[in-house]
Amino acid sequence: MKSSIRRILALCLAVTGFVAANAKADVGIGVNLGDPTALNIRVGQQKTLEGMLGWSLREGDGDRLILVGNMLFHGRSLGSESPISGIYPYAGIGLGYWHDHNDGAWLQVPLGIDFRFSVPLEITFHVDPGMDIVPDTKVTVHWGLGVRYWFK
Repeated sequence: MKSSIRRILALCLAVTGFVAANAKADVGIGVNLGDPTALNIRVGQQKTLEGMLGWSLREGDGDRLILVGNMLFHGRSLGSESPISGIYPYAGIGLGYWHDHNDGAWLQVPLGIDFRFSVPLEITFHVDPGMDIVPDTKVTVHWGLGVRYWFK
């Protein structure tokens, strides 16, 4: 990775740690494996603001830095089964940006499910259909499997 990308990642990690340590709301920090592979932060568990900072693993993308912001709305729990304390579906709206030799942006509709446990851990799976809006207009799908730790 280029040194500027490393600096951005280090800064975002420091800010994320500071926010988590001083937040009044529930804050979750974790990783997303998929497209994008990213560090993830969420604020709130019902109406949720989510941010991701990562990179693309798509073939030919090279060193593509990706930023994503989502507003998520969780539904009621679909049930619980020990050790899972709740299964929460969600939908939302989001915007993504990538930086490489050809910068671009997309809109997306995140659809997913969170598996919450009696310990402050959560596993999530999401599929985010959307549309690239810059530089070309085309349909796109992002996805991921993630895990996060909740600070309360």
